[in-house]
Amino acid sequence: MSEVFERSKTQGNARLVLLSLADSCNDDASCWPSIRKIAEKANICEPIAKKYLNALIQIGVLTRDEREDFSGRQTSNLYTIIVEKIGDDEITQDVIHQVTSPSRLKTFKGLTAVNVGGDNCGEVVVGVTKVSLPIMNHHKEPKIEPSSDSATAPSNSNESTDLFPTENKPPQKKKSKLVTDKFITELQTLNPDKDVEAETQKARTWILANPPRQLTQKFLAAWINRSTTKPERFSNF
Repeated sequence: MSEVFERSKTQGNARLVLLSLADSCNDDASCWPSIRKIAEKANICEPIAKKYLNALIQIGVLTRDEREDFSGRQTSNLYTIIVEKIGDDEITQDVIHQVTSPSRLKTFKGLTAVNVGGDNCGEVVVGVTKVSLPIMNHHKEPKIEPSSDSATAPSNSNESTDLFPTENKPPQKKKSKLVTDKFITELQTLNPDKDVEAETQKARTWILANPPRQLTQKFLAAWINRSTTKPERFSNF
């Protein structure tokens, strides 16, 4: 690691990645940390760590060899620092451009990539060229001159001017009506063979145990319809 501190010309994230590898190396200047571990040590995200690993390999200060376990599954790569190259390891913008994914080098209309080495994760820093774009003021809509057909067409006074026609509006949920004493009396009148007051108390008990349900007229009417009739009373002879 002392070689990197004293002689390396790398800067910024490239230096952090190289120091992270040097800290993990054995006496042969080799190590095999995962990308996640390298990113954690350098305090950067994994895409940036991969980019600068590729840059270090590109300039020849680092080699990378794939490793496999006993079952043939690929594990973390073997990295070896070429100590002789330290001091001649400056990373230029051209190198960064070569190792950056093409999908991150896209230019857009009105934008020119000027710093493809930007270290924001998943971003490419671009410079903005002067572009004149039409801006519409929504408070002052452009006037539309009526065509000859629309000028002569008769106006329909019954036609709605609503920007959102009724058929396109979402249906509004109707507010449920709660139970009143008058409604209970009406239910008793319609169901003389049932004890509506007793069933109402049962329904209130069920509602109390099952929040946030409410004792609405619709709920109570359905409850009464499912309830049994009054038991017949027989007089003793």
